[in-house]
Amino acid sequence: MERLRYIFFAMVCALMGVLSAEADMRVKSFNVLEMDLDARVKEPIIDKKTNLKCPIVKIVTTADGFYFDIGAMGAPEKVVYKKEMGEVWVYLPVKTAKLKISHPKYGQITTDTKDGYFWFPNARLQSATCYRMELEVNRGTIEIDDEDQVKTGYVIINSEPEGADVYIGIDDNSLECVGQTPFQKKYQYGRYSFSLRKNMYHSMQSFFDLNEPRIQTTIALEPAFGKMHVTSTPPGARVTIDGIDGDFTTPFTSGNLASGDYKVRLFLDKYSPSTRTVTIADGQTAELAVAMAANFAPLTVNSLPGAQISINGSVAGTGSVTQELGEGIYDISVTLKSHREAKKQVEVVANQPQTITLNPTPIYGSLAIMTTPYDADVTIGGKNYGKTPIDINQLLVGEYDVVLSKPGCATVTKHVTIAEKQMANIEAALPQGRRVNFSGTDGATLKIDGVAVGTLPCSQEVAFGSHTVRIEHGGKSTEKELTVEQGSGDVEFAISFKIGAFEPQWADGVTASQRAVLELLVENMVKVDGGIFTMGATKEQGSDAESVEKPAHQVTLSGYYIGKYEVTQAEWEAVMGTNPVKYDKGDNRPVQNVNWEDCQEFIKKLNSLTGLQFTLPTEAQWEYAARGGRNSRGYKYSGSNDIGSVAWYTDNSGGETHPVGMKQANELGLYDMSGNVCEWCSGWWGSYSSSSQTNPTGAASGSYRVSRGGSYYFGAGYCRLSDRDVITPGYRNLYLGLRLAVGLQ
Repeated sequence: MERLRYIFFAMVCALMGVLSAEADMRVKSFNVLEMDLDARVKEPIIDKKTNLKCPIVKIVTTADGFYFDIGAMGAPEKVVYKKEMGEVWVYLPVKTAKLKISHPKYGQITTDTKDGYFWFPNARLQSATCYRMELEVNRGTIEIDDEDQVKTGYVIINSEPEGADVYIGIDDNSLECVGQTPFQKKYQYGRYSFSLRKNMYHSMQSFFDLNEPRIQTTIALEPAFGKMHVTSTPPGARVTIDGIDGDFTTPFTSGNLASGDYKVRLFLDKYSPSTRTVTIADGQTAELAVAMAANFAPLTVNSLPGAQISINGSVAGTGSVTQELGEGIYDISVTLKSHREAKKQVEVVANQPQTITLNPTPIYGSLAIMTTPYDADVTIGGKNYGKTPIDINQLLVGEYDVVLSKPGCATVTKHVTIAEKQMANIEAALPQGRRVNFSGTDGATLKIDGVAVGTLPCSQEVAFGSHTVRIEHGGKSTEKELTVEQGSGDVEFAISFKIGAFEPQWADGVTASQRAVLELLVENMVKVDGGIFTMGATKEQGSDAESVEKPAHQVTLSGYYIGKYEVTQAEWEAVMGTNPVKYDKGDNRPVQNVNWEDCQEFIKKLNSLTGLQFTLPTEAQWEYAARGGRNSRGYKYSGSNDIGSVAWYTDNSGGETHPVGMKQANELGLYDMSGNVCEWCSGWWGSYSSSSQTNPTGAASGSYRVSRGGSYYFGAGYCRLSDRDVITPGYRNLYLGLRLAVGLQ
């Protein structure tokens, strides 16, 4: 190698003798390419002397034919000189310090040193590092003559579809993968072999001549795939392709499959599997239609009504069933209460329907019945067996309710168990009346059909039929009709004196203290005669009236009752057992801090205690009563145009509620309808209509409820008769309470 290097240098010197004396070649610039990975990654060369990757000096020039010398250090054993596009690459040993460059045309580089070497600035060349050197001659960059210049052009290759791998080489044996379509790259002029390859498409191979700055081609690849369309009769068969189950069922169209033969299998319950070979041709869809061969038959089992039919231990139905069963032997069993099980084995053959009848065997016992008095009708399970005394033979075993009935006597039901081949016995006395438990006004004298029989509460045996029941106490009396009908158990009968217009039916367990409070509540219900009135923003409401109070409209109401007072805390606690009021406590103060749902629960419990049908008033009922009903004098507030005389409101309440009934009553004797607390109404919130209405109950549905009347917390403008407020049903506040209503009895 050393000897060759010196011969090489001697040739350079000889050539230098013919160079123009005026040639002046020098290094214009030299710098490190820190981001260039050619020496480290892309195209490294190992210097075998050091086993390190050589540095590369990239000389920017289009010229060729340079000679290089690095002095006594010697060159790498492998490639030391490489011509690239617009560059000459020189691979040098690691730690090379200097480089001498010469060219037959431009001579030897001029340096600042006498030895003619270009000494690399700052440091020796480092392993696996790229450097850039630019040369100039006569103050210009070295360029080659046109006739010596390497000609290049761009190669552009597209394919349909895209994504094909592109192989290019100088011949068929040197093809290398250089990218994918769409593809573009610069090459030297010349002839090249190339190939396009893509999965599921036929590969193509050809060549191109690059003899111009740009050539371009688009190649349509031929598909090497097709599809298959599989149908079956009946449909719904599971499909596997070459043993792969893709969860496909017929009818089914596959995705792209490489051309060739495939084994297709179809599976369907109650049908034999079917195997076919399908050939997929390029770009074609193969059709496969399979008629599945049945391996089942229908089996019908008929039995007695209600009998349970089982096939191989699984319940199939009752009475009569039909099932499609695969070929094989099946165990059929039929069971029915009070019958012995029937069993049978049946062989099912494909495509051969069968019908069998299989009935369980009944199991019998007997029953003897006598009654006092005799000639009672005997009914078992709705069937009449005759009159007593009677023996009933062949009665299916099991448990029965035997009904014994006779006019003028109470019907008696006896429970009996019938055992196989045994006779059961029933002896029964039929009562001619029933025990009645009387309740109502405690201590009142009880008379039945004019005969005193005791004081309430008490129990008496009363004959069947209609009777007049009378109670007397403290100079008061009342009567009520009682009808005792045949049946089992005691009869409950309640009778009480009326309270005002109402006759409560007090529930069991009502205490004396509860009753005292609730009797007063009932007595304070005021009758409101029905009539016609104008509801809403009437003229006396003036400019205070809001849009939700309009338009004023005519309403016709039937008669009803409404509470003289707002429901008090004592009344609420007597029903609910608790008091929701936190601050303004007092038995006779109105209950507050209750929402619409709370009011419904209170009314439900109140009704169960009294037997009456209390409700919240409708919005129309509330306003008609507040205006004074038929006695209305057209006031702005309930009972007066002077709010202070009829209402507790913000100017006179002192910020708290007051006992009910302290202010002046309205024309019907009702109190606090313009103040103290606002009062919930029964209906949904809705806009007014100008049309006349009869007994309106509010909107059919909605999200909000209505409250009416002012409160201790509100100003006078909100205490007017027609003022309305919209509130969510779950809302509670210290100014919200209620007043009760009851429809006419």
